[in-house]
Amino acid sequence: MKISCIIPAYNAERFLERAVDSLGATEYPNLEIVIVEDGSKDNTLDVACQVVSRLPSMVRLLRHPDHGNHGVSASRNLGIEQCTGQLVCFLDADDSVLTHRFDTAVDILR
Repeated sequence: MKISCIIPAYNAERFLERAVDSLGATEYPNLEIVIVEDGSKDNTLDVACQVVSRLPSMVRLLRHPDHGNHGVSASRNLGIEQCTGQLVCFLDADDSVLTHRFDTAVDILR
């Protein structure tokens, strides 16, 4: 079962890579990571592009059509509209997950 993890990212250049790497460390075999860049004033977009180029089969980058700041809820909604997983979860850009994050979650949700 495919999981889409949506990460709204606003001014998160210091944390974003760690958040994505923590998801990758789960080694869940069918994981889509969707970063929604929310009009950041720092280098979040550059960091997100670097992450996508490093992990192109796992990570996608979305932006609001006007490239503006719309807030966390609108960013999550954009991610939900564009993701392809049967299951959806959220991760804040300044957070991380433990390696066993998905070990039992998928079985429970099935």
